[in-house]
Amino acid sequence: MHSSVPEREIFITNVVNWSMDENMKGHPLLHKKFGEVFWEKKELVLALKHGLHSNDGVTYAKMLIDLQTTRGRKSEVDLFITQAVLRILGLRNKQMANEVLNEYARSHPMILNEKGPPYSYPLLNFLWILLKAIEKNDALLFIKARRRYAKSLRRDPLYSAYLNKIAKVWFRIKKRKYRILKSKLDCILNSIISVEGNSEIIREKIQNSNIPELD
Repeated sequence: MHSSVPEREIFITNVVNWSMDENMKGHPLLHKKFGEVFWEKKELVLALKHGLHSNDGVTYAKMLIDLQTTRGRKSEVDLFITQAVLRILGLRNKQMANEVLNEYARSHPMILNEKGPPYSYPLLNFLWILLKAIEKNDALLFIKARRRYAKSLRRDPLYSAYLNKIAKVWFRIKKRKYRILKSKLDCILNSIISVEGNSEIIREKIQNSNIPELD
């Protein structure tokens, strides 16, 4: 059905609604098929919209690479994948998030030769640590990584909302609890620094503890 046909969107919506499961997202295989059709037609935004719910991380990553290399800037290589992985994790799909990151890093022409982690892109390193924190159910590692990569994460104002949702979904940390844990971590840092001599070295050691050295 051609994109100029006004009934196309109604048809797609009705089919997805018909296939809805308990998560109210529609059947993954149906989303996968719609995504592939839109991708073939070069309607990449719609392809990614359906691919997000397809459970097929490899194909979704390839769509994302197609969009980034044809319509994105070189400076946005890591922004595209970061938003994608954070959104997928917000949908509680850890397996797909891992697949998307691995395939994107393995196949993107600007990353494939790096053989990371570590990568030259801080946000890719953050995603790798984030997925490790989720795998280990390590809330403290999540908080430390978020602090360490705060500057890079500020490049997109949407990341904060995504990460707050991830904190709640995967670590059962609500916003208030996150602030308390962060405050406790700051208190520990400050108490150690007040006793020891070289504050900068000690602060760096504490902040980086349990976080893989990636960049």
